[in-house]
Amino acid sequence: HYKPLPMLTLYKNLGYDIKDYPNAYAMYENEITLPVYSTLDLEDAEYIAREVVNVIKELM
Repeated sequence: HYKPLPMLTLYKNLGYDIKDYPNAYAMYENEITLPVYSTLDLEDAEYIAREVVNVIKELM
């Protein structure tokens, strides 16, 4: 999950406040992060895809 910059310590210390960026926060709160890494093999990618589809079907 990638945090909006105003949520990072460096930017907080520089005076940035996430309250000033409601759209960035809304996107952050409503996103999911899928596993992606260099050793992800096809079998694992297919499993991830199947599970995402299953969750979507359950929500519909």
